[in-house]
Amino acid sequence: MMARDRSSPVLLRALAQDDRALIRSWLADPSIRAWWGSPAAIEAEIAIAIESKSAICRMIEIGGVAIGYGNAYDAGLMEPAGGLIGEPGVWQCTFFIGSEAHRGADLGTVALDLLADEVLSTTLAIACETRVPVRNEAAVRQIETAGFRWKHVENQGALGPFWIMRRDRSG
Repeated sequence: MMARDRSSPVLLRALAQDDRALIRSWLADPSIRAWWGSPAAIEAEIAIAIESKSAICRMIEIGGVAIGYGNAYDAGLMEPAGGLIGEPGVWQCTFFIGSEAHRGADLGTVALDLLADEVLSTTLAIACETRVPVRNEAAVRQIETAGFRWKHVENQGALGPFWIMRRDRSG
């Protein structure tokens, strides 16, 4: 697990209704679409997470200013088109830094670590997983510092291959 400086300025807070407009503005960014897909698909995922009782939705903040979004959900409980999308008890964690000025400073890694900590300390999750584009080796290395390990590669259609990275509950 990441040896995080507990004085880090990165905080997670519950999503507020007025955050959706800011998230929608971030989704226009091509670098976010390259990781998450089309804005419509991302908005649908966020809407499903917000409506689900088995999801955690968070804004990523520094100094009271929202810089990104993340969510986590038990993939075994989410059933799009009648089927499970993941292993029961394994929570899917996704996030992005929407503020271009805050990218590249490992803030997303800190946010992912905080989100995984929250999931693993407040739910019965056995593990957290996240997906990372294979072509983005720098992100893979940063996510490893948050305690995630490579599990396998999945093809995500038009988005290409993604590493599925997993952080198991310790002890």
